[in-house]
Amino acid sequence: MLKKLIHFLTNRSLEKHRHKTQCMIDEYEREAAASQARVQAKADAYKHQIQQLAKLRQEELKKYVAQLNDHIEQTTDYVAYLEELPAAMFLCVEIWLRKNISEQRWNLDKEKVQVIVSTIDYLDALAEEMVRLSREQDRKAWQSIIADRPPRISTAAIIKHTKDFLRDAKSDAKEYDRALRRIESYKRLLRKQQSELRKSIAALKAEVDKHREEHRQVKQRVKQLNELCSTKFRELQEVFENYYQFTQTDSPLANEWISQMPHGGNLKEILLLISDTAPMWEEAKANISDLHDQRKHVQSRIDRAYQDQEYESLDGYKAERTGIYESLNHAKARKGDVFAGRQALYQRRDEIKKLLGWINELHPSKIIEQVFHLLAREDTEIYWPAIGLATKTVRPPAGSRK
Repeated sequence: MLKKLIHFLTNRSLEKHRHKTQCMIDEYEREAAASQARVQAKADAYKHQIQQLAKLRQEELKKYVAQLNDHIEQTTDYVAYLEELPAAMFLCVEIWLRKNISEQRWNLDKEKVQVIVSTIDYLDALAEEMVRLSREQDRKAWQSIIADRPPRISTAAIIKHTKDFLRDAKSDAKEYDRALRRIESYKRLLRKQQSELRKSIAALKAEVDKHREEHRQVKQRVKQLNELCSTKFRELQEVFENYYQFTQTDSPLANEWISQMPHGGNLKEILLLISDTAPMWEEAKANISDLHDQRKHVQSRIDRAYQDQEYESLDGYKAERTGIYESLNHAKARKGDVFAGRQALYQRRDEIKKLLGWINELHPSKIIEQVFHLLAREDTEIYWPAIGLATKTVRPPAGSRK
């Protein structure tokens, strides 16, 4: 009988334990099913969000590709002008060199004419001086003869002296005439050279004027091409600087900031926003730091109240602590919003700068600087008078003649 009772009680206890265990298992299974359902729901939500994000990204990519296509069209148009710039610059140098050579020949011939004129003037002066001296010597010789001439007596010595004098005078006169004829002949030769040089100078002057006008025109063309390329380059810059105009971000706060911008958030406005929101970010961090200090202070008063068993003040302290927690949560949320907003601005700034970096190598100043350094290796005096375009790094020397 006792065995039956023990067996009955044991079975009953086991049944209760089994039933309890089964209930726990069933509860675990229900929780597992609920957890699985929650995980699946969350996974479905994430999947939907990812699909939406992918769709949004695809739309952004389509827009981006369309923007790049526009950029490619504009760049193709721009590059067509940019390709003309170096050719026009070297043509400018070529014509300047021809002009410079013509000017040197022109100046040289003018100097030759000046030398010939000076030489003719010298020969004229020399001839005049010879005539003057000849007349003076003849007069002195005649006076000497008259002074030494004795009374009208004819002797052998006098006759010989008279013959010698007449012979020497005749020889001197012939030599004098030959010298004057040589001077006159040389003057005629010089005048002929002068006449030929004047014709050459006139032709060279026309050639110099032609080359100067050609150089003026090609130099003006280079200047116009540079200005046109600079204008079109700024247009390309504006395409990317305004790429995100009126485009929403993932940050509601950043969208609020951008909506207040006159141009919808171009690069300049984004840079300005980053600067203007810096105090807001510092204020959000400082506010959290102050609230943490307040929380520590209230918590220390609560701990002291427990130690001193001053329970009547605990409710006030705890209410104050609860208020600080709520403020801290709001402050953290505010800090997160400001952080997310500024990160969205930073991201846009960096992306725009990256886009701008693609076209920086197409800036016309790059070609100008390359041509400048190429010419500077050969002759530093050529670039400025021949081309004369300046950039931020290529500046004309003091007193240079462009």
